[in-house]
Amino acid sequence: MRAPLGYIPSPYGVPVAVYRLQGLDDEFGHDLDGCMTIAGIHGKINRGRCKAALEKAMGKGGVHFQIFLDHGGCKVPHIPIQRPGHSAYTNMPKTQGIVEPLENWVTLALDHSSWDTRAATFLPVLDLAMESTKSWQAPPEIAAAGLSILLTAAVEHLAELEIDCLEAAAFYAVCSHDDWRAAGIEWLKPFRKTWFADWQKDRPVYQSFASACRGFYDDLPGWIGRPHA
Repeated sequence: MRAPLGYIPSPYGVPVAVYRLQGLDDEFGHDLDGCMTIAGIHGKINRGRCKAALEKAMGKGGVHFQIFLDHGGCKVPHIPIQRPGHSAYTNMPKTQGIVEPLENWVTLALDHSSWDTRAATFLPVLDLAMESTKSWQAPPEIAAAGLSILLTAAVEHLAELEIDCLEAAAFYAVCSHDDWRAAGIEWLKPFRKTWFADWQKDRPVYQSFASACRGFYDDLPGWIGRPHA
């Protein structure tokens, strides 16, 4: 099988292979597995049934998206978000010791053009910060509360108008703005036992941080920070 030319992020937290179309220098596409991922089809059984249905439909006047919907697929959710009435960045006291980490978080957010790489950058920083506060002998909720505000202050600089992928939803769900958390939870809820459960399972740092956030954000459901809960 030919090697992929590269990979692009999918809406559901896994990369999708991109191939150059045979005989064409400037046109690209995905294989069947990539198409099913972009269509949100999760699990071997659903994907196997969808693949059989797609192969049966080939050569009969095109493939309709309904085939994907009939086998567990979905259209990508687009959950609108609004600028917060009170900015975490503006309202954070610029006392000694906070400015540098605050601006570092802003830089982390802005240095990446997509949420897959942005999330991958956030996670080790969260891990280091949570680990470093253990010497305080304070509950993890104390560290998570401050980190949630730093995260929120950074994400505010993206000025996004909607949530359209799993990684964005995962981090909006643990921000300090109530409506942002609600939007993140709304995006994730249909995928809490599928794509999001898989994503969390592979990212124990997110699990620990989100679990700690549940200690002070009462609206966070139990399945955030606990895969398959």
